[in-house]
Amino acid sequence: MHQLHVMLSEKDYAHLKEQQRRSGLSASALIRSLLADLEIKERPTEMVMQVCRELNAIGNNLNQLAWAANQGAPISVEQLAAIKQTLEQLWHWAKFDSELAEVPRK
Repeated sequence: MHQLHVMLSEKDYAHLKEQQRRSGLSASALIRSLLADLEIKERPTEMVMQVCRELNAIGNNLNQLAWAANQGAPISVEQLAAIKQTLEQLWHWAKFDSELAEVPRK
C-alpha cells in the first residue's frame, strides 16, 4: 500500500466529509471508489493543440469575412488564398498526426 498526502480547500474537505457520511465509507475507500469510476483521457498531442489553435484562428477569420460580406464589403482574392493555404496546412498537420497515432509506441 502507498500513502498519499492531499491538500484540500475547506469546501472540498467539507464535500469529502459529506460524501463519507452519506456513503459510510472511509476517506480512502471513497477516493479509491471515485478513482475506479473515472475515465481518464489522454492529453492531446501538441500537434492536436496547434490544429485547434489554427482552427480557432480560421473561425475568427471566417467570422470577420462573413461580417464584412454582410456589410457589403468585397472579399479579396488574397483573403481567400490565405484561408485556402491555412486549410491545406491544417490538413497536412491532421494527416501527419493521425499517421503518428498509428505508430506503435514503447
